[in-house]
Amino acid sequence: MLDLSRGHARGALLGALFVALALFLFTSVAHADGLVVRSLEADPERIRANGNTTLSVVVSGDATAGDPTEVTLSATMGAFGAAGGPNRIVVELAPNADELLAEAVLFGDGQAGTAAVTARIGDSSRSTSVTFIGDAAEIRFDRPADGAVLAAGTSQFVSVEVRDENGAAVPDVTVQLSATGAELSSVGDATGSLELQTTEFGRASATLSGEPGEVVLRASAGGVSESIRLTLHGAPVSLSLIALREVVNLGDVPFAAPAGTLVAILLDDGGRPVPGVRVEFSTDNEGVAVRHEGDSGSVITDGTGHARGHVSAADAETPGLVTVSATAAAELVDSATVRVVGPADALLVSVRSQSVGRFQITALVVDADGNAVPTGYHVDWSTIGLAAGAEALFEPARSAVRDGAGQTVLRIALGDASGILVRAELVEAPDVAVAVALPSSGSAEGTALSSGLNVVVWAGETAAPVSAVAAAIEGLLVAAWRLDGELGWQSYVPAAAARSSDYAVNPGDRLYLYLAAPATLEGVERAP
Repeated sequence: MLDLSRGHARGALLGALFVALALFLFTSVAHADGLVVRSLEADPERIRANGNTTLSVVVSGDATAGDPTEVTLSATMGAFGAAGGPNRIVVELAPNADELLAEAVLFGDGQAGTAAVTARIGDSSRSTSVTFIGDAAEIRFDRPADGAVLAAGTSQFVSVEVRDENGAAVPDVTVQLSATGAELSSVGDATGSLELQTTEFGRASATLSGEPGEVVLRASAGGVSESIRLTLHGAPVSLSLIALREVVNLGDVPFAAPAGTLVAILLDDGGRPVPGVRVEFSTDNEGVAVRHEGDSGSVITDGTGHARGHVSAADAETPGLVTVSATAAAELVDSATVRVVGPADALLVSVRSQSVGRFQITALVVDADGNAVPTGYHVDWSTIGLAAGAEALFEPARSAVRDGAGQTVLRIALGDASGILVRAELVEAPDVAVAVALPSSGSAEGTALSSGLNVVVWAGETAAPVSAVAAAIEGLLVAAWRLDGELGWQSYVPAAAARSSDYAVNPGDRLYLYLAAPATLEGVERAP
């Protein structure tokens, strides 16, 4: 019993000592943290670089004997009391109900920037920021954008923004705003120029209106200025539809036409673009549609008056001509013709000797009707009958077909080219392949044409129908093709003249002539 009582006594004593220590520490901490800076505010927070702002400090807590009765204020920019004064001061606290208050005035010294302001009492502190705004160093148009195309006869919002050298918005500065070719208005009658004051956010605004035409807007503030140009358009009166790709693949195989290859252009009576108008597209073939997916597709005209899409023959059943129509503003209509070509059916290969052991080779990919197929296929090149020890190098060994043609250069080393065949095979349709013999050696033979595909240039002085250009070889000519930069591939097939085009050949035009047997043709030269 005695030992147990002594244990209880020792526990009670230790508990009393712990409580006493805790009360002592709590009292000490409470005394040290008796006064704290509860808030520090600047009014206003943004001032001109030569202006001033009032700082208000609120201190809370139970003041006891020995607590400080002053608060210290410091700033990284500006000065207290007056311009050129100190950047650190001590201010007496004044009681107000259950709080202590202090105030001071921070003055700018003419420099633009942001000041960090701190109030401190004992170990407690609060900070805030004050922005000193300099003179106008930049003025820019927020709306409209430079080059914008806007509707005439409708009030358009104009907004400018003034900033100092640090990018801070400059308030209460005078902005001179003028317009050439239109009128401006703010409050009152419309005029060609206005004098405006910026808001606290550095902005000034007005409205603009005028007749269709070109407009120049100019804004200036202080020693800086900015100008933009824009267009006011009238009602749409003209719609044009252009197919940048006039040939598409049946079933979109092996690829679909890229976005933006069908363009509708909407203009007013002055030839100015009309944006923001919906254009409806349609075709006369249920299996051929106009699609708009991709970054370059839109049924709404943009700032250039263009609406874009592409022709898809994903659901088309047979090749043939398709009429694509565009309609805008209810009454404006235009159309374009696009040819849907069938799958690749044949490779027509032309080989031209450039020098000893070097050959320029071209493969034209055509469908069953002799139409050159569009981009999307690839041709693999190889040789047959290469002698032992000889080397053959194709550059490239696989050619991308662009606008119906794939090209490569063959170099033969350490051997004679005689008896060597060049084999071309379509990657996407391996059953479409052909092998042709290489010329023995030497340079091109002028206007002597071989059987198969020949690539030549019309050297005549004037334009002539392709039937007249090839009249001397009409009995041997299977087909003649020409790639037009705007119209795409044009085909002339003498055996089906009614279904092909007797297009005009201009001096310097490149022709792809497919012959059933060798022949000589005047007025043409081998293509470079």
